[in-house]
Amino acid sequence: VHSSLCCMSTTYICFYFLFFFNDTATTEIYTLSLHDALPIYSSKSNIKISAATTKFADRAFSNYLKDEIIDEIYPILPEIDTIFQIITNIRKPIFSVDEFREEYLRYLDSGTLKEKNIDFVLNTLFNFSIIGNQHKTQSKIVFFKFQQTNMNFNMTERVILHRGLYKSLQII
Repeated sequence: VHSSLCCMSTTYICFYFLFFFNDTATTEIYTLSLHDALPIYSSKSNIKISAATTKFADRAFSNYLKDEIIDEIYPILPEIDTIFQIITNIRKPIFSVDEFREEYLRYLDSGTLKEKNIDFVLNTLFNFSIIGNQHKTQSKIVFFKFQQTNMNFNMTERVILHRGLYKSLQII
């Protein structure tokens, strides 16, 4: 278990994040979605966490999560920084396999990437819970490996990016 504590010293407010890493093949990432928790308010202390504080913590957490993922996945997928750039270029948190494939092929054709097996890349991203699948007909239902460890990536469903990476990949 790895933990990170982020405190804002001027207001004595702390955010505590936990990450669980089993092994490099099935990394589990649990995140606190700060936007879902807004506004955070304590009636006992009359301290309200501002939107600016939440945005700061959200971005810091997203960058931290990205760095942790890169450290974990690099031995399997050494071109992870370039792959993250591909996802950034798509500019959407939910996209199709074809959109990823199209952008990936641009990088492959330019000689920027060496890994030719796009299915391997997508499956590896899924196994590390960087991406998940969105249900075909019920868009609110998503599938990530850390939630259902026996699942495999479904190439026919839309791809959803892990929410913890939105800020660091400049998706929103």
